[in-house]
Amino acid sequence: TAATTTTTKLSNGSEFDVEGVLDDDGVEEAITRARRSVAQTLQRPDDFAKVDQLRLRALRKRVATEKRLKTIVQSHITDVYESFHLLQKSLEDLSVVQRHVDESEGLIKRCEQLQHHVGQAKVVNNSRNKLQSTMQQLEHICSLPEDVEEIEHMMAQTQPDLLHIHSKLMRAEKRKSDIYSKIQNAMRKSDQTEVDKYFLQLNEVVTQFEAQILFVGKKPLKLAVEDPTTLVNVLRIIMREEKLDEERVYSWSRKKNLKEKYFDTLERDIESTFECLLGGDVAVNDFLQNFDSFFFDDLRTAKERLMECFPPFIDIFSYYLIQYHNRLCECTEQLRSSSMEPAGIMSLLNWVHDYKSAMKKNLDVDVSSLEVQLLGVDEDDLKDEYINMLQDKIRLWISTIVKGDIKLWLNESQEEASPPSISSEDLYVTDTPVVLYTMIEQQLGVGFQRGGGGPFAAKIIKLCFDGLKQFQQDLKDGFSAVKRRFCEDNVFQPPQLVPHIIAAMNNCYRSVSTLEELKDTIVSHYDKHAPMAKAVSDTVGEIQEGYEVVMIEGLKLILALMESVIVPLFASLFTKKWMRSRNPIQRILMTLKDYFGDIIHLNPNNKDILFGAMYRKVAILYLEAMLSKRFKPKDDIDKETILENIHVEEQRIKDCFQEFSVIEDHMGKNPYKAFEFVCRLIEESEKTLKMTFYRARSDYPGLNFNHLECILYLRHNLSQSPRSYIKDNFFKKKRSKKEPNPPTREEIEEADYFVKVKTDCKEFPIFPEEDSDK
Repeated sequence: TAATTTTTKLSNGSEFDVEGVLDDDGVEEAITRARRSVAQTLQRPDDFAKVDQLRLRALRKRVATEKRLKTIVQSHITDVYESFHLLQKSLEDLSVVQRHVDESEGLIKRCEQLQHHVGQAKVVNNSRNKLQSTMQQLEHICSLPEDVEEIEHMMAQTQPDLLHIHSKLMRAEKRKSDIYSKIQNAMRKSDQTEVDKYFLQLNEVVTQFEAQILFVGKKPLKLAVEDPTTLVNVLRIIMREEKLDEERVYSWSRKKNLKEKYFDTLERDIESTFECLLGGDVAVNDFLQNFDSFFFDDLRTAKERLMECFPPFIDIFSYYLIQYHNRLCECTEQLRSSSMEPAGIMSLLNWVHDYKSAMKKNLDVDVSSLEVQLLGVDEDDLKDEYINMLQDKIRLWISTIVKGDIKLWLNESQEEASPPSISSEDLYVTDTPVVLYTMIEQQLGVGFQRGGGGPFAAKIIKLCFDGLKQFQQDLKDGFSAVKRRFCEDNVFQPPQLVPHIIAAMNNCYRSVSTLEELKDTIVSHYDKHAPMAKAVSDTVGEIQEGYEVVMIEGLKLILALMESVIVPLFASLFTKKWMRSRNPIQRILMTLKDYFGDIIHLNPNNKDILFGAMYRKVAILYLEAMLSKRFKPKDDIDKETILENIHVEEQRIKDCFQEFSVIEDHMGKNPYKAFEFVCRLIEESEKTLKMTFYRARSDYPGLNFNHLECILYLRHNLSQSPRSYIKDNFFKKKRSKKEPNPPTREEIEEADYFVKVKTDCKEFPIFPEEDSDK
């Protein structure tokens, strides 16, 4: 029943009308919930034991509800109080506004009385303003000389305040502009002239200041490092003037174009720098050295320091980059047009590649993207020019080297002549191969440098190989010239001729192994199976074979030189004095040992061949001396003496060569075995003489009837003359079956021993069967 009432009694004893707080729907909802709660409780009788608890709970809820209601009511009461306060304040403001309105209406009524005086006030005010402006202009005009003098004084200072000076000049020019704008329409021509004269000093100061600005700022790179403040001030002044030119603030034509003039000054300064350091007739090395002294440092300064001083809309680094690069291209073209040595050309080509990579690395600039290219197509022209010059240089170098060697060979002065150096391998050597291959390696290095490679390197390789072939040909020509002079013309041989020829041969011998190293160096730059690698290997093989040919020519030359010296000594053999003396063979052996003293310093391959060839040559010369003299013994005693001398001298010659471990000739044969046949032909009886000759001829196909005739002269007991004996026994009689077959024509042509032995006899036919009547 309490839930159905609309009045609630609060805990403090006062009553509170619920309907005043809740609306009708809220009240009905609260009553419905209460009835539902009571009904649910009555449905569970066992819960009546908890009536006290429920009553206590309901009491707590009632207290909580009362608190909430009290809070709600209190908040509504506070809002009401604030609303009353605002209303009170609004009433006060309305009163103030009404008072001001009343005052304004009073002022308006008084102003209506002054309206007829407004026009007069405006006229008076305008007159006053004009008078004041005129006084100010007169004051400025009168003070202009003092301002100009002050500006000149400030400009004369050691470190003038450029911004302050420019501000004063701008104000002075503004006054000038104002004056001209005031009087230009009402001024006569004569007055115009006087006014211009009055401002002449100002114009001169302005011109001087412009010149000072351009002078101070003409080296911005230096200022950016040493005095960036001054540079910034100069640029601020230039930009101010540029803005004034664009805005046309002044009434007269005063466009100064200071920015354009400034950049013209920079361009002239850059041009002067390049002309001073890189222009004119300068060598390549000096050009590159001067280039390194400033170029990259300046551009780096422009990028790192100068861009901080210039305004952002001016790309000063690009300006300096283009100016420097274009000037560099001009100086390079000027250098290109001058005469350069091959080394200078390659230095320039390598520098171009270094320049491009350094620009990319240090400044992050791709030079190929610039409009003007360094050298451009001239780079290929330079390479071709280098190739042509190198070709001439290599020819000159090779010719000079060989001529220098030949000059040493032909030095006839005993005092000035000196033998070649002896290497650690006990070989005569000179520094010719060192000089030659150092030059070749340098040029090959040039070919594979940054400025070369590709077809350029291939051309240099070919030139170097052609130079080596020329060196071989010049050596052979030198050998031929020496042979003609000292062997054919019988000129006295210089004391160090043979040692130097041996040294030249040793140089060729060493060059064969050096070429292998050179080939490996070249091939390392190519793929293993590349055509160029194969071509290099083939060419090196040809040059190595060429050195072998040169060494053979050298062997022939030394053999010819020895022969030209000892041949006259063999003329003393098989004479009457020879029968009683051993001096002739002693002189021959001493001469041979003199040559042997030099030959032992020849490389092992050629030394064995030369010793064997000399061993054979001495035997042939001995036989030639024996057969050409037609020396006839008087009796058996002379005959025995001759045979004894032949045996003794043969043994002494053998012993002389055996001292140097030579026991056979270069063909692996004992050339002195022929001496046995000769002695047997001298000793044999006439009956067995024919058989002995044919047997000897079987071993030595070159032995002919002319040799036999000369040998028979050494017999004193022959029944008839040697020539008649040969005719009767060899040409008129048929050969028996027991006699060995004669050598064939091919065997005779291939023989190289007795065919070398010359005789003065009338020639017999080679084969008796060809012409028995002869």
